[in-house]
Amino acid sequence: MIPVNISGTSWKPQFPIEKEIKEELTEILNKYNNTELAIEVMLWIMRRQMFIEGNKRVAMLFANKIIIDNGCDIITISQDNQVVFFEKLIKFYETGNNTDLKKWIYDNCIDGINL
Repeated sequence: MIPVNISGTSWKPQFPIEKEIKEELTEILNKYNNTELAIEVMLWIMRRQMFIEGNKRVAMLFANKIIIDNGCDIITISQDNQVVFFEKLIKFYETGNNTDLKKWIYDNCIDGINL
């Protein structure tokens, strides 16, 4: 088991167990659709930390696949928004509550929304 460290916080994700990952992802996929699904999956992957590194990149890639497949543009965190994004992301890591971050991403990081 290799521990994953996240800069900016002392919070540690739980070790990924395949069965739990599959159950959690299935629940998310059945609960949300379109843009909300993309953001929810992205944030879940970021916090779940299933990989030794690259979790945010994988999360963004997967979310953009979902959002593009549903006729939308991409989710992107601009240079100007990165400080706020990382502050909100750390808060999400520590609390598990993604409500504020999800709304912020929806309002600031998606172009061409076509629900």
